[in-house]
Amino acid sequence: MNVMFNTDRGGSPARYKCRVFVSVLAVAILGSLASGLLAADQDGAPVVVKGAQFIEPVPPRTIMVDLRDLPKPKPWQPGDPVRDVPRRHRHKPAKFPRPEPRIDPLLALQEEATTRLKQKAFTTPLLNFQGQGYNGVNPPDTVGDVGALYYIQAINDGSGTTYVVYNKTNGSVVAGPFLLSDLGGTGSCASGLGDPIVLYDHLEQRWMLSEFSSSGNALCVYISQTSDPISGGWYNYQFTAPIFPDYPKYGVWPDAYYVTSNENQPAYYALERTEMLA
Repeated sequence: MNVMFNTDRGGSPARYKCRVFVSVLAVAILGSLASGLLAADQDGAPVVVKGAQFIEPVPPRTIMVDLRDLPKPKPWQPGDPVRDVPRRHRHKPAKFPRPEPRIDPLLALQEEATTRLKQKAFTTPLLNFQGQGYNGVNPPDTVGDVGALYYIQAINDGSGTTYVVYNKTNGSVVAGPFLLSDLGGTGSCASGLGDPIVLYDHLEQRWMLSEFSSSGNALCVYISQTSDPISGGWYNYQFTAPIFPDYPKYGVWPDAYYVTSNENQPAYYALERTEMLA
């Protein structure tokens, strides 16, 4: 798994900062499974209007550890067990007729745009180095993000997810690989199951790592206490979903960390970002 990027991406200080309100609690807002709010229509009949509901406040766990001191999991070797992540289908896949072969009309537009915007296009990567190798899990769900000084990559592992911190300027390994659960997770987060997430919060120069737990339907979220992910400390939050939150995806926004997951129906959450950072 090669890692390619331009080192001038993501390294500039944020021009805008969000206010941080001191708090020791974080709250998740669930948007799909909501409590009902009674209203009345023109005929006076009751109408249920569904909105978001607040999940119980989640106290953070403060973790002070140097990532370089975390134990390294045993590397996968040919002959070791292979774990296939099962596909979760809620319905039969739709069947579509096989299309007739034809030339995509957008190809010509793409070639024209490439010619006109050649000087602005993404050029040859400044770095091209090896990331983590095969880890005995299909699919690996490879993810990563670039910060001011580091590139952090994560892939599925037989015991959860493994993370590696690379030097952004030369691609050398700074810390890892380590299991995210070994960072300091407790309760359901003491054992991970995969689907890793790596995000660099450029508004505050902080890192966010996540996976779901192997039991308890929890989203295990780790926020770096400072811009230094190696020895600056972490906060651990454990958000419990009503059912298994498969395929979670996160987004950074000034007011919240927004999360979607594949449950019985599409679910969406808003995690109180300012409180989690504090």
